[in-house]
Amino acid sequence: YQDDGQGGFSFGFETSSELTLEQKLGMRDCENQWLTPLEFLYNSVRTNPDNERWDELFAACLVRHELVPPGFTATDYGELVKEQGDKYGIPLPLDDLTQELVNRGEIEPLELRQIPDGTPPIVLPGGRTMDDPEVVECQTTPKR
Repeated sequence: YQDDGQGGFSFGFETSSELTLEQKLGMRDCENQWLTPLEFLYNSVRTNPDNERWDELFAACLVRHELVPPGFTATDYGELVKEQGDKYGIPLPLDDLTQELVNRGEIEPLELRQIPDGTPPIVLPGGRTMDDPEVVECQTTPKR
């Protein structure tokens, strides 16, 4: 358990090099099944207690802080994300365990659609990119 200093928390497993692949996979599966959804739920309730659509909150935050032109909508944002996904793939982490599953032939590399290194960030109307600190702030706290 780690407190993020802003009222949030996260769990993490330290993986030892002494653990077998099956043990590491079991730990990852446990984290994916239980910890990730709990963290997501906790943070969602904290940042969006009325359960509004995140993409609408995000688009409104961008407009409110003049990071995109007035009239930018959640639909516009969705189209940008789809365009980026169609062009470069869907972002999925290719960690050591996933790579091992690929090596063992248990999953196909094409299923991953890994975004290649050097893929440019999404550019929003007006020129800001998704990695711009002010845009990231709207991503993490869209009601600010």
